[in-house]
Amino acid sequence: MSLTWQTLVPHPFLTRLDAIGWTVLATLIGLLFAAVGVIGARVWLAWRESPLATAFRTAFAQIDTLADFAALVNRPEATCHPFGRIAAAACAAWTTSERRAPLHRSEWLYRALQTQLEREVAEREWGLTLLATAANTAPYIGLFGTVWSIYHALTAIAISGEASLTAVAGPVGEALIMTAIGLAVAIPAAIAHNLFVRHNRLVIPELEAFAHECYLLLTAENEENAPRTP
Repeated sequence: MSLTWQTLVPHPFLTRLDAIGWTVLATLIGLLFAAVGVIGARVWLAWRESPLATAFRTAFAQIDTLADFAALVNRPEATCHPFGRIAAAACAAWTTSERRAPLHRSEWLYRALQTQLEREVAEREWGLTLLATAANTAPYIGLFGTVWSIYHALTAIAISGEASLTAVAGPVGEALIMTAIGLAVAIPAAIAHNLFVRHNRLVIPELEAFAHECYLLLTAENEENAPRTP
């Protein structure tokens, strides 16, 4: 038995697609896989980071010296979440600024914390542009595919001369599959985008507060150890 295009692609909707129709369908499928990949990666990353960050914050609340702070930062799991990376940046900046004048150490620390905080905020934006693009454009891409498919279906019906309801309803109904695919891509992408944006709005203030806590811890110890003039 020889394989034909109809046996490989049995659905009538697929057999009616031309180059533009296949391009639209491939674009929607590509957006779907990309959106699912971003959602899966972000969910897995949050699932991995959450217990580590919670344990790190608990341990950080119990330290009050630079030695304990450095020991906490040097743990292998410290760089697996944003709180640990901010603390590591603060510790590194404070250590390397020992040769600077005391008045400049706090400024050096502040700039290092601000830079690392901006990096963490930028990393938390990863994938959001793609999800927003999929949510906003997928319905229109699907609608364009539907209009294009309906146009070719009606043209074929006009050529064949069959104008009955049965002849029209089948091809037109199949063409609406493009719209359904576009909505199937857009709805999960829009929901995930809103959830991730909401989560970022809750986490970013926590990162800023933690950076401030690191700054206060290091600068307070420096003031305590500073020589006092009689």
